[in-house]
Parts: sequence; structure tokens; C-alpha cells
Amino acid sequence: MAPKAATKAPAAAANTGSAKALEVVKTKVDELCGHLPPTVNGQLDSIAKKAGTQKMFLVLGLAGVLLIVVLMCPQTFMLDVVGTGFPVFAGLQMLAADKFTDAPFWTTYWIIFAAFKVLMGPLDFILSFVPYYSSLSYLLKLAFFVWLWFPSTKGATMILERGLKPFVLPRIPGKEE
Repeated sequence: MAPKAATKAPAAAANTGSAKALEVVKTKVDELCGHLPPTVNGQLDSIAKKAGTQKMFLVLGLAGVLLIVVLMCPQTFMLDVVGTGFPVFAGLQMLAADKFTDAPFWTTYWIIFAAFKVLMGPLDFILSFVPYYSSLSYLLKLAFFVWLWFPSTKGATMILERGLKPFVLPRIPGKEE
């Protein structure tokens, strides 16, 4: 009987540990959901309610599916989808609203995107001889494109202000003084 009592204690400790880990994950997911727009949060709540599950499991499931899609899709296709999907949608929204306050941002984004696509062809060939370059570069390119257009980072604006305006734009002929 003593060995069974000894085996129950580690199992109870493991259950307590997994419950704590699940609680930490739930807290982190709730924290992440707090940063989402209210409409997205409302949609997640209604979907979770209809599915009869917790919002945490829905968010983790969506994140898992997204991770599988990112890792299993052909890299060039995924880069094109990430690099053009939201920017095209946002550009069409800007045109539909007839408000062009974001025009410099999106123009800068498309200039960077086009230059990146042109330059990365030869660079990818040269750098393909570096071990692990292909896997690492794919994830870095995805992160770079998201950083460029993501509304809270607006990396294209940073490149415009810190790179293009001081170094490139003054050298372009035809600029009226």
C-alpha cells in the first residue's frame, strides 16, 4: 500500500502544476485579448459562446491553425499574402472613404515592398549558401512585412521619416523648392 500512496503524491503535484500552467496561459490569452479591438473581442466571445467553449481555447486553436498555415504554406505564397493582403484592403478602404490622410504611409509601404521584392531575389540566391538562411529569412521577412504595415508599429512611417526623407528624397530631381 505504501508504494501506491507514494505514486499518488507526484500525480497530485503534476495536476496542480498543470492547473497552474493552464491558469498562466489563460491569463496571458486574456491579456492578449485585452489588446484586440472591441469588435474582435465581441466576435470571439460570441463564437466561443456558440461553440460552447472558453474564449481561451478558441484563441489558442486559431493561433495553432495560423501557425500551421504559416509553417506549411509555400514560403513565397505566404510572403505575398502577408505582404499584400491587409495593405490592399487598407488601401481600398482609404479609396472608398475618399480620405487620403494615410496616402503617404501606404505609398511608402508599396515603395518599400516593391524594392524589397526586387532586391531579395538576387540576395536570396547569394545568401542561400549560408546554412539555415532559408528558414530564418522566411520568418524574418514575414515579421518585417507585418512590422511595416501593422497599425501599432507603422514601420513604413519610421523608414520614411528616418531613411527616405533625410537621405533619398533630397536627391530626387524634379522636387519643387
